[in-house]
Amino acid sequence: MSEPISKLRKTAAAATPGEWHSDHDGVHGEWSVLRYGGSPSDYATDICDPDSMTGADADYIARFDPPTVSAMLDVIEAAEGWLGDDDQTPGHAVGEKKNVRTALARFHDLFGSAE
Repeated sequence: MSEPISKLRKTAAAATPGEWHSDHDGVHGEWSVLRYGGSPSDYATDICDPDSMTGADADYIARFDPPTVSAMLDVIEAAEGWLGDDDQTPGHAVGEKKNVRTALARFHDLFGSAE
């Protein structure tokens, strides 16, 4: 694993776990980043509230800025293009393609559940 990927993985692992969601307060016009507990009825924690934000969460938000995410999406698109037709794949690359397909499936599962 490369050093940039290792740093991004460590940053993500240190941040508050769970699904994060954006929420708009229609009354005050404010946006929040929330993390819900184990069930939909659990109280939502405002990740960006100065009283509840951790240094790890702030680092996560800063490190996964738009240029970083755009670069990661470029890599994902390149991997999807590389998969191509298995009939043209040399035998030694078949296992690598399987690993890439597994990682891409996980990405698409996660992305498909995001709003």
